[in-house]
Amino acid sequence: MSELRTYAFLNARIRTIRSSLLTKPVYKELISAKDVHDLQVQLSKTHFKAVFERAGVHDTALLEQAFFLDELGRIRIIEEFSQDKLRSFIQCLLQRYEAEKIKILLRLWHRRTDLPEILIPEKILYAIPANIVDAADLKEFTRALADTPYAEPLRAAESDFTAYRSVFPLELAVDRTVFENLLKSSAALSTRDHSMVKRLVGIEIDISNLNWIGRFKRYYHLSSAEIGRLLLPNGFRIRQNKIRQIAAEGNLIQALMDIFQGAHLNIPDPQNEVLVLGMLERFFSQVLRDEAVHAFAGFPFSIGAVLGYFYLIRMETRNVRMLFESKKYTLTPQQAEDLLVV
Repeated sequence: MSELRTYAFLNARIRTIRSSLLTKPVYKELISAKDVHDLQVQLSKTHFKAVFERAGVHDTALLEQAFFLDELGRIRIIEEFSQDKLRSFIQCLLQRYEAEKIKILLRLWHRRTDLPEILIPEKILYAIPANIVDAADLKEFTRALADTPYAEPLRAAESDFTAYRSVFPLELAVDRTVFENLLKSSAALSTRDHSMVKRLVGIEIDISNLNWIGRFKRYYHLSSAEIGRLLLPNGFRIRQNKIRQIAAEGNLIQALMDIFQGAHLNIPDPQNEVLVLGMLERFFSQVLRDEAVHAFAGFPFSIGAVLGYFYLIRMETRNVRMLFESKKYTLTPQQAEDLLVV
């Protein structure tokens, strides 16, 4: 009976607003847009009209921020109609957006770059001072976050930050904190809900780890053993202990292909690490979308509608960003379609 009270009204609300999500026929039209301007015109016929009005101009950076605000606003609607344990869980979903803000601030601080003209909201869950980017060092940066869950993880990552002379250990610390908080919060929900969260969040952690592996290899040239140590825990298929064990042997890409051998991927050049990582990441992004659709359509008095909607709108924003990239670099419609997860 408690699950009925918790989810009945909220799920009805989510199922109503889900109807605004872009459909496959709409994506087909967007893929065929002649250029960036034509893409904006077509998107203005959808719920993204408000995004363009908020951005005010057609500047790419401002549009990125407008998309971020739109996505954040749609999650806040869910928060508004939730309560108790479910509300706490949804606030952990909102932490995802706050984490992105902190990672942007970390990069700006490290590069000693001025704040952009418009930054993401002053407060999502915690008040974070904009002048944090002027901090003299990491200790001063973390002190400004003293009242948030991010200060201690950043302090713990200081030695890696010093060793690698890069903010990526700090970004990983923020990601790890957010995923751990999300899983911990879901443990207070029903067994069914917790299991669903572990599965979908675990798949997303796999995607995130694949992305990190690509960055580690492409930009930082880390060894497989180092990569295994740094990966995020609690993945669905990329279990950290297994990766560490196989990575120590030196062939991380082969280890990944062994883990995903049941995926029946047709990889034309298994020796091409970038190709393998890209195909694995796209494959699991599609798996995550399918799982989100399944969760949304499942048992109505569960976390499924909330979690499914969360991932569907994140993928929609990702798809729109990919469409803008495809038009910017004049990709063919087929090349653009290959970038989407629909």
